Amino acid sequence: MATGPPASEIQEHFDSDSVVNAKVFEIAKLMTKSHYTVLYTGAGLSTSAGIPDFRGPQGVWTLKDQGKKAKRVDLSSAAPTVGHKVCKELLDIGLVQHITSQNVDGLHRKSGVLQHQLSELHGNTNLEVCKSCGAEYFRSFRCRRAGNHVHDHRTGRFCEQGACQAELHDSIINFSEDLPAKDFNAAQTAFAAAELCIVLGSSCRVTPAADLPEQIGTRSKTRGGPKLVIVNLQVTPLDRLASIRVHAKTDEFLSKLAAQLALPGFVVEPESEPVQVPATETPHEGGRAAQSESPVNGSLRIEH
Repeated sequence: MATGPPASEIQEHFDSDSVVNAKVFEIAKLMTKSHYTVLYTGAGLSTSAGIPDFRGPQGVWTLKDQGKKAKRVDLSSAAPTVGHKVCKELLDIGLVQHITSQNVDGLHRKSGVLQHQLSELHGNTNLEVCKSCGAEYFRSFRCRRAGNHVHDHRTGRFCEQGACQAELHDSIINFSEDLPAKDFNAAQTAFAAAELCIVLGSSCRVTPAADLPEQIGTRSKTRGGPKLVIVNLQVTPLDRLASIRVHAKTDEFLSKLAAQLALPGFVVEPESEPVQVPATETPHEGGRAAQSESPVNGSLRIEH
């Protein structure tokens, strides 16, 4: 029988409602002061859309270690959650400048997040690409061809750009494969500029993606460094680096955050007042000058 992660890594923890409210208030204040905020999203953001996570009690890898299979979900029919919509709204009002996601479900794009605002480090099940001319095709269906070898990404369709006609490939990144250079480079640039990083629903164990919030956490220990916030039900290896650690479901947290920031359609908890976005200080896209980072290897790997 396969040996999975220890029970301590699978167990979910929940902060009390009053504790979550207090932490949301502090995070809202950090966001209004930050000139460049990045969101780092994982599978926990999409569980309320009916998509299983990987490391939760009913997660894909947890069940696999028990000799079981998680329920198969048609990602093409999944719809953005409240959490995805809040992420999009935070981008629209300038409180978030970039989203880096490990998710392949395409829900950020379906929520209306623009391509240049998003780095999908592990690909997108609805996206197929032409490696010859660089054209991308966002489909309403799953692009990966059933029966393909794990490293065979040909979809059976061809590029429609002029006379190109090259084979199209799905964009999913499997273990031992390199991350997409364009997305990874954009994520590195965003994280280098970040004054605040908020992790949403990620175990922060799959690298090199998880190296990005770790760099923020490491820099947070220096005077005037960026802040790392982690919102996840389970422990993560980066908890020790977090300025604020929230144990809550991402939809619950983001709904409370939206209310605290007085976003339309959300009601603030009665024991606290909304944090107002300063009218005289509009968050901007440029952020401060990028800081140099040590190179990160671009091949997908997992920390056990």
